[in-house]
Amino acid sequence: MLNSIALTAALLFSQTNQPAPTPVPLPTPVIVPVPVEPVPAPVVIVPIPAPVPVAETPAPALIDDKNVSKLNGQVVPVGEKNRYLYDYPKINISTNPIGYIYGSFTLGTAIALHRHVAIRFDTMFYKNYFGDGFSAGLAMGLPIYFRQVWSGFFIQPGARIAYVNVDSTDLVAGGPEMLAGWHWIWDGGWNVALAAGLQFTFISGKPDDYSLGVNSKGILPTGYFQVGKTF
Repeated sequence: MLNSIALTAALLFSQTNQPAPTPVPLPTPVIVPVPVEPVPAPVVIVPIPAPVPVAETPAPALIDDKNVSKLNGQVVPVGEKNRYLYDYPKINISTNPIGYIYGSFTLGTAIALHRHVAIRFDTMFYKNYFGDGFSAGLAMGLPIYFRQVWSGFFIQPGARIAYVNVDSTDLVAGGPEMLAGWHWIWDGGWNVALAAGLQFTFISGKPDDYSLGVNSKGILPTGYFQVGKTF
């Protein structure tokens, strides 16, 4: 028993006096990069709305260029090409169609003397539809146009004379006059003139039952409405 205790004590003593073991260095760790595959982003599916049907706009109808009023390629109002031209018709024949209703018949001829001046001759005949009276006469005028003959504002000095038979009385009436008016003209030569003014009128005659005769004078209104065609 004592021997076993002594042996154990000797072993413990011998282990205590031994030098400490030399530490063994550990190897340096080597970091090896491991390739990492990228994770794809999640695919988000957005629903596309159905297309909204759009009404088709019909193509504009093409107009034949020959059906467009133009002058040297520029669009001008229909019937007004003459307003842009220096050339003008030389003759205008006109009448008053409304006068035929109440028995007044006129025929006028105007000749252009210049771009702004014309000379006008009128023949007139009036028949009373409801009586025996009638008249016939002549007139001459010199219309002066501010724009161009047969177009726009004008003044017209002139004179007229007429033979008048009313209730068995023969009269001669006439005198100088001054009118102002406006003239419209369209392509093709159709035109309308409207004028009004005053006439210094002399009236003379001799009734069948009055031997002294009739003589008077005064200022009377005058004017005309004419529809014409130039040539």
